[in-house]
Amino acid sequence: MAVLLLAGIAAVLFFRNTPVGTTVDQPPVLSVPAPSNEPSKANVHSSYAQQVEQLKRSVEQDPKNTAHLVSLAQLLMDGHNVEEAIGYFEQAAVLQPGNDSLLLDLAVCYSKVGRSDRAMEVTDRILKKDAHHVRALYNKGALLASSGRTKEAAIVWKRLMAVAPKSEEANTVRGYLASLEKP
Repeated sequence: MAVLLLAGIAAVLFFRNTPVGTTVDQPPVLSVPAPSNEPSKANVHSSYAQQVEQLKRSVEQDPKNTAHLVSLAQLLMDGHNVEEAIGYFEQAAVLQPGNDSLLLDLAVCYSKVGRSDRAMEVTDRILKKDAHHVRALYNKGALLASSGRTKEAAIVWKRLMAVAPKSEEANTVRGYLASLEKP
């Protein structure tokens, strides 16, 4: 029962890197957004469809415009069209394979549609480049915990706490470590 509870918590903890409305041209934001700030079907603005169509036209005209690809993908993700967002994030990742912000968003999308194996691959890709990437460590621990691999999740989150002990991510996971390490 505790493992199921932890899996649910881990799934909720798995956050994307950029808040709504930001683009890849802005510096990455490391703060963890509050779950209540997440868009829902009830609070997506009525102009959402217009914005999506405008960005789709822009991407059709210039399919190598990574900023527009990512903006469209983020808009789709925030509007609960995660499957469609994945395609645009993947397209952008081909053009900017080193853009950790968009890779984190792609991993979150994979996780949201139940493709945790792909989410882990993308997260590990970031960690291969930067073993101390705070958000990637945070998300890897959440992925491991949600798949029942609690001991491995605890190891990853301890590494996160060692790398960035004063980060919001470390503060968030600190309370879950004791539960993860129970037999």
